[in-house]
Amino acid sequence: MDRSKPPPATRKSALEALYATFNRYDGIHLEGCPHCISFEDSAALRRAPVRRLGGELYRYLFKAMTTWGTEEDFKHFVPRLLELYASSADAWLLCDKLAYARWRSWPALERGAVESYLLSLWRERLAEDGPPLPGVALLDTMLSLGLDLAPYDLRAKLEAWRSAQSRESIRSLARFVLEHGDALSWPSPPTGRPTLWQARPEIAAEVRAWLLEPATRAGLEAGFLEHGDDEVARAFDWLEVAAQEP
Repeated sequence: MDRSKPPPATRKSALEALYATFNRYDGIHLEGCPHCISFEDSAALRRAPVRRLGGELYRYLFKAMTTWGTEEDFKHFVPRLLELYASSADAWLLCDKLAYARWRSWPALERGAVESYLLSLWRERLAEDGPPLPGVALLDTMLSLGLDLAPYDLRAKLEAWRSAQSRESIRSLARFVLEHGDALSWPSPPTGRPTLWQARPEIAAEVRAWLLEPATRAGLEAGFLEHGDDEVARAFDWLEVAAQEP
């Protein structure tokens, strides 16, 4: 362990640092286009501390900086927006707004606070048991903002499924093959936001090579013979065909 570097922040401490960093932006002068944003709309976002805002921020997120408020106003809400939306179905909109605000040009302390929070959330999700791919929305956020995916080790999570040989682990591996095999082997050009496989071709190549190892097919075959499952059989057949591809 490199003792010259501080340990990674926990999500809780990173969140506190995020709020502290952006605390100097108060949002008290928040105004919007008079034709689409009423005084009451803006007042609703000032009635409670930013940490307590919830659904009121959804409409603001759509209109932030274009027809509602300035970049400084947006910074006032950034900590709560990240907390609410970084791993939600609306993460794409948050990423668009951060890009619109040119967040990469913000002062180093502000950029660092955003990155530290998202990386702490990422590490927390990676540590949880479950599918080898973290939530799609959070993964999209990390890719869209160009953040480091370390310590992401997809192969280690897949290896755990292959080694366990329980019915559920083999079925999970089979589903991964059926859901991601085509994209891994025959990637299509990016349309809009790139997928993990398009944005990180080195990860795609590594995972594809792992899937095509004889041990993966052997594990699926053994699992099918022991438990019997149509998904497992189809995944095995898919790998048999893919292994013949040049």
